Amino acid sequence: MGGKFRMACAAEFKAEMKKYLDWSIRTATEHQNVTVKLGVEATVDAVKAENPDAIIIAAGADPIKPPFTALGTDKLVWVGDAEDGTVPLGEHIAVCGGGVTGMEFALSMIRMGKKVTIVDLLPENELGAGGSPINLICLKDLLKEGGVEFICEARIEDIDEGGIHILKNGEKATVKCDTAVLSLGFRPDAKLAAMFSEICDDVYVVGDAKKPGNVWNANTTAFDAAMMI
Repeated sequence: MGGKFRMACAAEFKAEMKKYLDWSIRTATEHQNVTVKLGVEATVDAVKAENPDAIIIAAGADPIKPPFTALGTDKLVWVGDAEDGTVPLGEHIAVCGGGVTGMEFALSMIRMGKKVTIVDLLPENELGAGGSPINLICLKDLLKEGGVEFICEARIEDIDEGGIHILKNGEKATVKCDTAVLSLGFRPDAKLAAMFSEICDDVYVVGDAKKPGNVWNANTTAFDAAMMI
C-alpha cells in the first residue's frame, strides 16, 4: 500500500515522509469501518459487486517512458526502480528530468558516492517547478556542492548504449553515462473515470489519477471528494 508515495520517501533523508506513509497505512488498515482488499484488481465487475453509492479513484498515474532505443535494457531505468534498488546502477548516472523527483534522486546518488549529471529541457532556474521554493533552493545548493552537473535547455532525442543524445543550442551532443535514469513525470489514465461512470452517479478522481502533483495535492483532492460525499 502507498503506491508511488513509497518511491517519494525511499531516500534516507525522507525519513519523516516514511513515518507519514506508515501512519497512513496503519490508520486505514486498523480502522473498523475500512475494509482493505489486497491482491484484487478493481475491475468494473468487481467494483459493481460492491454495490457502491460512490466511487473514489485513487489509482495514481503512469510514468512517462518515451520509446528510446535503450528502453528495456539495463542502460535505461525508471527512477522508481532505481530508487527502491531493484535495478543495478553504474558509477556515472545521468538523470533525464530535473523535477523534484529527479533532483532528490540525484542527491541520494551523490551521497552514495556516484557521479551525477542532470539533463532537462527547461532552463536551470525553472527546474523543480511545483516544489517548495525554500526546499528547492536548499536542494539545488546541495547538488552543486556535491558536484552534480546540470545540462539544461537540452532536448533528449534518443538514449542508447552510447549515452544520451541531445540537441542543445542547435548542436547535437552525447552525454556519456553508465546508467540513464528516466524521471520525466507521470501521465494520468484518462479512461479510469469513464470505466466506472455507469456503476453509480458519484465518481471522483483524486491525487495523481486526476493530476500528477505532490502529497498536498493528493490529500486535498481526496478530502474534497470525501466532503462532496
